Amino acid sequence: NDPATDLRGTGLLGLLHLLYFILDSSTAATAKKVYQISQDEIQNFPFCLMSISMTRIALEVLREELLNKECNQRNQVMLVVNEFYAGTFFHLYQTWKKYHKTIIDTGYVIKAVTDYVKKNVKTVIQSMKEFQDQEETKSGVMALHING
Repeated sequence: NDPATDLRGTGLLGLLHLLYFILDSSTAATAKKVYQISQDEIQNFPFCLMSISMTRIALEVLREELLNKECNQRNQVMLVVNEFYAGTFFHLYQTWKKYHKTIIDTGYVIKAVTDYVKKNVKTVIQSMKEFQDQEETKSGVMALHING
């Protein structure tokens, strides 16, 4: 009933991450896939609340200084945190879809995702980029077929 209570743990960043995920051209296609599974008759989950959980994980990883190396190498903080958030949400999506998870599994999945992303920061970011590159390639091939 009160969206402000959902943002307590992440503040405005929780809302900004959600907007980044659905509106940024680099993540919108992934967000659409995540949203589609969140609306599945069996595998559904609350998309916005799950996004806030992914922001909470990203903040936790940032506070534990696990993103420092990546931030320092790229001389960026917000971009790295945003990409890590999106990669974390993507990892959740892959897990949810592959193992046919349902709302009942939420706590276990979030715990497993948290444990994985903390140990694989660079992989989480890289996997998301690789998926985005594959999606762009598919779109380009489809455009060639349609226009060709």
